[in-house]
Amino acid sequence: MGQQPPRLPEAAAAGRLLFLGHCAQCHGKDADGKGRRPALRSMRVQQIATPGDLHWFLVNGNLRRGMPSWSKLPSQQLWQIISYVKSLKASP
Repeated sequence: MGQQPPRLPEAAAAGRLLFLGHCAQCHGKDADGKGRRPALRSMRVQQIATPGDLHWFLVNGNLRRGMPSWSKLPSQQLWQIISYVKSLKASP
């Protein structure tokens, strides 16, 4: 697992662009979830899952539930996506 960089606004902004290109198709452009794909603004993602948990999930995926592995993305890009996701406001 790559070393986690600090959460900077620049990392979250870069992560947003990556999210739109890689994740929004399934999770929605606002990360509110889409169909059976989970919202990334949920309490589970925002308050319970650690950045390390999200990194593991991005690297390993869960094909049974339709989540691909993004292990081919450079570690810095994975952490940028995580910075963006963690910067979102949790939905009630």
